[in-house]
Amino acid sequence: MFTVLASLALVAACDPDAGADDDALADAALLDAALLDAAPLPDAGPAPLLRQAVTLPDAELAAKATALLGIGTAGAHSCNDCHAPTRALLDRWHDLGDTATRQCLQDLQVSTPESARKTLDCFRIDPADAASPFMTAKVGWYAAAAHLDWFKYTFARAYGEDGAAKLEAFRQRVGMPKGAHQPFTQAEFDVVAEWFVRGMPDLDARLP
Repeated sequence: MFTVLASLALVAACDPDAGADDDALADAALLDAALLDAAPLPDAGPAPLLRQAVTLPDAELAAKATALLGIGTAGAHSCNDCHAPTRALLDRWHDLGDTATRQCLQDLQVSTPESARKTLDCFRIDPADAASPFMTAKVGWYAAAAHLDWFKYTFARAYGEDGAAKLEAFRQRVGMPKGAHQPFTQAEFDVVAEWFVRGMPDLDARLP
């Protein structure tokens, strides 16, 4: 598509009298610049996956997920250093993650900056107040993904150049695990997430 400036340049080339109108060309250049300034920013690209489906059988999935959570073993992440691994606690984690999925994580493609901010604000104590602190219970087991690419993307989409600082504050407040324990890789989080999404199959065998 020709710009206004390009169109006037063609007219000037065909009509010698038009070429004398420098003011018109200058005005066209200013108009082109204004149109470029008003153009929308380029798309941020597709959002990374928050989690990828895992196709392991239930029993194998349960063995891997509970080992990652430190249930019955002293794993690298060892959630049991801070949490007593009871059925009641795991049921609560499952329910909190289910609520986060239904209430907050409705646009995993993070289609607009407004949608990104709405998603993140849902994790605040008061979603209507952008200054309200984030609440771990509202994030549920997704707190174990706070350092992974989907949250990086979503904070950048929501807050632009301020996204990194806001993400770090989010991680400090809700990110899991705490302390010196290693955070999950994406593949490890996928296993744990799949286990919760399936309803924690084989839990009785893993936590009598």
